Amino acid sequence: MASTQVFFTSKGARVQLTQQLGRGGEGTVFATGGDPNVVAKIYHEALSPARQEKLRMMVMSQSPALAEFTLWPIDTLHAAVNGPIQGFTMPRLGQFQDLYELYIPSNRKQAFPHADWRFLTQAARNVAATVATMHQAGHVVGDINPKNFVVSASAMVKLIDCDSFQIAANGRVFRCEVGVPHYTAPELQGKIFKDVQRTPNHDNFALAVLCFQLLFLGRHPFAGVFSGSGDMPLERAIGEFRYAYSQSSASKLMAPPPNSLSTSTVPASLRGLFEAAFGQDGANGHRPSAQQWFRSLDALGSAMLTCTLFPVHQYHQSLIRCPWCEFEKSAGITVFSNAPQTTPPVFDLEWVWRQILGISMPAPNALPQYNFNLSPSPLPEFVLNTATPKWPWSRHPLDTVVAQRRSELGQTKNAW
Repeated sequence: MASTQVFFTSKGARVQLTQQLGRGGEGTVFATGGDPNVVAKIYHEALSPARQEKLRMMVMSQSPALAEFTLWPIDTLHAAVNGPIQGFTMPRLGQFQDLYELYIPSNRKQAFPHADWRFLTQAARNVAATVATMHQAGHVVGDINPKNFVVSASAMVKLIDCDSFQIAANGRVFRCEVGVPHYTAPELQGKIFKDVQRTPNHDNFALAVLCFQLLFLGRHPFAGVFSGSGDMPLERAIGEFRYAYSQSSASKLMAPPPNSLSTSTVPASLRGLFEAAFGQDGANGHRPSAQQWFRSLDALGSAMLTCTLFPVHQYHQSLIRCPWCEFEKSAGITVFSNAPQTTPPVFDLEWVWRQILGISMPAPNALPQYNFNLSPSPLPEFVLNTATPKWPWSRHPLDTVVAQRRSELGQTKNAW
C-alpha cells in the first residue's frame, strides 16, 4: 500500500520513507529520513475503522514503561493530512534477535555463544517483566509466542508486533485476533480468537511455557512420551492438561522425553509455579501472574553457584553437584560452550588439570566386520589353450576374464 514514499503523522508532520527493512504478512517496515531511531510500518491493505481507532488509542496510551519494554506505536501515518490511517511510526529495534535463537541449544551456540544458564534465567526474568508491564497498563498480549519477543546480547527483552495485541483504552477493548496453538491456554484451544476477550490469566499460560523453554533447553512442557494408544498431538496434550513433567504426569500417561533436564534443577518454589500454571486450577483463573514469575526468576538468578570444572556451568545453590556436568555426560551433548569465560592471569596447573579431568573419554568404536570372498583362482583351461590371435587388435578370451576380474576388484574396493 506504500505507493507513495511520503506520509504524514497525526499532527501533519512529513515522514519520508527510505530503505525497506522488512516485510511481513500485514505490512512493510521502512527506515525514515528524519530520525534514524524511528521506523515506519505501512500496511498492505486498507484498515477497518475499528483497527484505525485501535492504533489511535495505542498512540494516546503510550508511556515510558511501554516504550522501555516494547516497540509501541509512536504516531499514526496517513497518505494525506487527516486521511485514513495507513501505518504508524515506532522505535527502531537495534541489535536484538528472536527469543528462540536463545533457548534452542543448537541456535544459541551461534547466536549467543557466551550465554550460560544464568543468562537464560535473566532472559526469562525479563520476559516476565515485559508481560507484567503490559498487564499493569491494562492490556493483554494475547498472542504470546517466541516470535513476538526479541532479546539482546545483554539479555534485555522487548515485545514486538504490538499492534496485534489486545488493547484496552477509553472504555473499549480491541481484541487480539491471532494466536499460536502451542502457546494457547487449554481453555482456549480450538476457539476463534476474534470472538474471545483474552485475560491476563491466558497470557500467564503462554508466559509459563516460554519460561519453561528458557530454563529447560527449549523443551515444550507438554511435549512428552505418551504411554496410551495412538498419538498425542501437542494441542491435544495442552487441552487435556498433560504436563509431561508434572508430579502426577503418570496419571495422565505422560513422561518427559529422553535426554530431558530434570525439573529438580530449579527450586521447589519454581516447580510449584509450573504445576499451578499448567494444571486444571490454572484454567479457573489461578495461574501465577507475571509479577510472581518475575520475583521467582529474579531470586533464582541471584542464588547461583559456579561449577568448579567449567565456569560456564551455573546452577542453583540448593543443589549439591553441578547438574550440567551430569546431564552432558548422560545425554552425550554439550549444552553450553565448555571454553572458560575467563582465563587465569598466570599458568595455573591445578586449574588446567581440572579442565582435563572434566573431559570424558569417548567410548571405543567397534571395528567394522568385512566378509569378502577374495580367494585366488587359476585361469580357465579354455584361455590357456587358446592360440594367440593373428592380428593384434583381435580380442583374446583372456581380455574378457581380465575385464571381469577388474570389475570384481572395483566392486570390492567400493564396498570396503
